Amino acid sequence: MKSKRENDKLDYQKLLNDYTWLKEKNKIIISPDVDGFLCGLLVSYYLGWEIVGFYDGSKLLVDKDVQNWRECVFLDMEIYQKDVRSVGNHLLLYNKNKEPSTWRINFTQCINPNNLRKFDRLHDFKRKYPFGTIHFLICLLENMGKEVKISKDAIGIILYADGVFKSLMNYPENCVDWLNWLSAKELEIFKHFRDAKLSNIIHSLEEIFRSLKLPKGKLQLKKISNNTSDIQDKMRNFLRQLSKLTGWEINEDNWKTLNLDKLQEPIKIERDRKEGISSKKYEKVLSKPNLISFSFPSYDRLEYSIYIPVKRRSRLPSRISSSR
Repeated sequence: MKSKRENDKLDYQKLLNDYTWLKEKNKIIISPDVDGFLCGLLVSYYLGWEIVGFYDGSKLLVDKDVQNWRECVFLDMEIYQKDVRSVGNHLLLYNKNKEPSTWRINFTQCINPNNLRKFDRLHDFKRKYPFGTIHFLICLLENMGKEVKISKDAIGIILYADGVFKSLMNYPENCVDWLNWLSAKELEIFKHFRDAKLSNIIHSLEEIFRSLKLPKGKLQLKKISNNTSDIQDKMRNFLRQLSKLTGWEINEDNWKTLNLDKLQEPIKIERDRKEGISSKKYEKVLSKPNLISFSFPSYDRLEYSIYIPVKRRSRLPSRISSSR
């Protein structure tokens, strides 16, 4: 039987009051995949936020003019560091009845739908958030007074982000539950989904699979080296494709990362995983110094990243260093 808390809808006004930085003009770091790029395009178009870096859990790249990456907002990736702002969609908590001692303080400025509903791996894995960060952000912007317009041509790419089309097919009841909690059913984007014929949706997805201009829908940060021109061209073409589909125009002044040769030396990240995760293993991971991010990609696996701080970091004004 569901508790009253679980049946409540998201209180957007409280959320906006708790996270006042949502109304500020921010510099952001995005995940280098379809969801991350869509998030960047959305907030750059409607909020004027600047995209200044990429983070994929294994490498962190930021623009040379960024003095401190900790002052940026991370989109599509939750950051487990005190006062670092982030918005993501992953499942993070192991047991809601036994929060780690560092949980609240390190996620003070993290907005995550699973955390907002207090969903965890032990009790709620099958009820975890089934959409991408872009879907959550659209709902959030609508409740910030932004009338988000989106073309019907974007149905395919919006369903493609984070494999949402699979969730809709495999877990429809959970999807409906979350749409109700988000008060999302009356938004324009979901009206498009409601009115679209299944055959048209399948055709739209097929077109996305065929014509996606970013291989595998992800920018491979580990492959970025001194020769960035090929990747840079692919990224620009991909953004143009997303812009054409969604109707959200690209303001290149807000996309500092379009110039890959003006990125700082990569911030060193060590990525690892724990299989057969248990409460003890989970708490051990979360106690690690400089833990920057983690999530449950599957029921029995926890993946996490540790950043390696350095006192002085060189900058490469013309080219970034070779991948490590």
